[in-house]
Amino acid sequence: MESEMIELKADDQIVVKTNGQTASKRTRNRVKENGPGFTFVKADIIHATGAGRHCVLLRSTTTKWLGWLPVDEIVVSKQMAEPELKNV
Repeated sequence: MESEMIELKADDQIVVKTNGQTASKRTRNRVKENGPGFTFVKADIIHATGAGRHCVLLRSTTTKWLGWLPVDEIVVSKQMAEPELKNV
């Protein structure tokens, strides 16, 4: 069950899952390898593919990964305190 979109601000600690219907293989791999805990950095429209996509810049709480994920390919399932994320 997907939750409503959570209002995020810089440094919020979140748990991310992939949207099974729209997630690309790249997004699925990034979340699997570096998640599920992330720190929200910022949101923006990315034009790397020629068409602007709404994306979020996330930093993994368990690895050194920092990168952009398309908003339509992920689900922010929880917002947690930092100590709780380390136990996920």
